[in-house]
Amino acid sequence: MKGEESLLTNQWPKLFRRLINWELTLKIIQVKEIAAKQGKWPEKVPGLETSICEDRQWIYKVSPDGKTMSISYSKPPSWWQKPKTGTVDYPLSYSSQQIPRLKHKE
Repeated sequence: MKGEESLLTNQWPKLFRRLINWELTLKIIQVKEIAAKQGKWPEKVPGLETSICEDRQWIYKVSPDGKTMSISYSKPPSWWQKPKTGTVDYPLSYSSQQIPRLKHKE
């Protein structure tokens, strides 16, 4: 029983890490959809700052020239650790200079 508990306890950080990475992916898609419609990076995105971790938030910025946007996590949770060698470590930030374009249906 004790071994099962420690195994389960060790899985929580992995699960939350995946949830935070998934959350970032959703934020990126949200920003890109708005940018594709507007033809530029939006200055603000409603609700983008919210996170599954109550004491953390996502920070969205557009460069002064409007060419680059970035989304980053305010700060990693205290339990966040570098993954073991051989596993993928996704960043907690994203930036892009390529404004998406709407695809026209033919």
